[in-house]
Amino acid sequence: MKWLLGKTYKIKCPDGSIRIVYRDINDALPLFVPGYSTDIGASIDFSDFNGKVDAKIEKAIKSLLINLDDLNNDLALRFRMCYIIFQKEPCKKGAFFERSVSKIFDRQDMVRTLKLKISGLIELAKTNPQDLVSFMIEYSTIVNSMNLKELPEATMARISQTIEEIKKLRGNNNEE
Repeated sequence: MKWLLGKTYKIKCPDGSIRIVYRDINDALPLFVPGYSTDIGASIDFSDFNGKVDAKIEKAIKSLLINLDDLNNDLALRFRMCYIIFQKEPCKKGAFFERSVSKIFDRQDMVRTLKLKISGLIELAKTNPQDLVSFMIEYSTIVNSMNLKELPEATMARISQTIEEIKKLRGNNNEE
């Protein structure tokens, strides 16, 4: 029956504007797109780490990637929530939807920037695995650039634990 009605419909708003709305949110914003992965960590090659990089540094990088995946996956859910709100009242919620999409795009840019920074951190760890000071500085910069107040409590705990482990590792290396 859906194919008879089409995927979208038009609404004429009181101000004379026309809104086109998808009947089914999955047509507008599918949760799954074949051939596309939201797992950012899956695109990172850790094979060069074998034995060269301390396990705690590898764990720190993987922790960052998990947090980045959390942020990335959150974007899709936020977008869907905003669209559902718009879908219910397209004439009244058009401005809300525009503002929300703009904020989501800003967050998407932040995720891309963080991915580039993490890629640089990985290269630093691969090319100079003994330089824990530089690694710690870059790691801290990345963690601080993540919007930590919006991360789940468990994620915050993982980041804090990793920072403490790296500080201990750095302290042990300075004593040698």
